[in-house]
Amino acid sequence: MNATAKSVGMICGCPRSGTTALVDLLNCHPDIAASNERFARLIGPKKKITRAHFTTERYMDFQEGDCGEAAFSNAKSALGREKWADAKWVIDKMPSVYHCLSVAARLPFDAVVAIFRDPLSIAMSYEARLRNALAGKDSTWRHSNDYERAVQDFNRDIKILNEQSKLSDAERGYRLLVVEYTELYKSNGRHNEIYEFLGLDPSLAFGIENVLSHDNDERQRELVARRYVTDHANIGAYRELTGAQDWGQNAQKTVRSIVFQQIAQMVLGKSPNRKKLKPEEPPRGAL
Repeated sequence: MNATAKSVGMICGCPRSGTTALVDLLNCHPDIAASNERFARLIGPKKKITRAHFTTERYMDFQEGDCGEAAFSNAKSALGREKWADAKWVIDKMPSVYHCLSVAARLPFDAVVAIFRDPLSIAMSYEARLRNALAGKDSTWRHSNDYERAVQDFNRDIKILNEQSKLSDAERGYRLLVVEYTELYKSNGRHNEIYEFLGLDPSLAFGIENVLSHDNDERQRELVARRYVTDHANIGAYRELTGAQDWGQNAQKTVRSIVFQQIAQMVLGKSPNRKKLKPEEPPRGAL
């Protein structure tokens, strides 16, 4: 297939929301060549990436400044290159919702699939990565990326996605599909919506069960429970109660209870100790 005939798409999401798993899911379809942050370092304030990066010659040519060498050579990106010749879609994962959607509107790209997850699961995932980083097992995770930063990132990205999802394709300059992590992995057939969104025949996909079965039943129940808590718990009342109580110096609080309390405060946007981030705010309709 001619390189110019390929459609170009992007995957994005708040960190720890399942974007990497989404790369695997998309690669189950023979008409998709998906990679994992192939041009991650070209995404940012200078916005160096162009649609020309997704021609055959440039895509196959690793250059300094594109991404980390590991990102280019890892199995996920290698699979995307192997599938390139016959693919109708070439899709890359970008690490930032804001920068991804900015690029998508400017180039423009043909479609963006954004994935999100409940804030409690994201916060706990940040903490797990942080523990590994502090133990010297993960050199890529910043020590400032803790549960508080997780909530800040979630609030920023969910705000952007909410704003952009209300616009028409013409106003955005690209087509947008937003999927929720837990719903995608707990429900049979939800992945078909992604393939159909890209104009592809879902029946041609294979190996999907290997991707969707990465979480066992116990893990799935935990994910569903976290989603239910964040959707239905009376967080306002919880914050009011805990703020009124004198817990004392000897109160025993688990890490999970501390995380939940911080999320309860910060998701509602009224925490007096909330760190101040200054992300770039995308203008409505033209990121």
